Amino acid sequence: MGRLGRHSACLLVCLVSQAWSLHAQAHDAERARELRSEGKILSLSEIVKRLGIEKRALLDVELEEEGKRLVYEIEFIGRDHRIHHLEIDARTARPMGKERH
Repeated sequence: MGRLGRHSACLLVCLVSQAWSLHAQAHDAERARELRSEGKILSLSEIVKRLGIEKRALLDVELEEEGKRLVYEIEFIGRDHRIHHLEIDARTARPMGKERH
């Protein structure tokens, strides 16, 4: 495969990967809306408000199932200018774990 062919293949893989990621994010957002409307989880806005995290400091948020528990995995830049990773119970807003990078 020539140089142009390899670059085209890499570009195609990147585009497909990005499209899949966007699809997964949209699905996660829809699922989170359904769970909020059913009263099974708190909204992300309520979670960050309770934790005192500024929305503009958020880097990444995922809603995961850990056993029977729904958990927000939140990555943000703290006031100490470090990246923090929190696992928060999505129903109660209680921290379950914390890492600092």
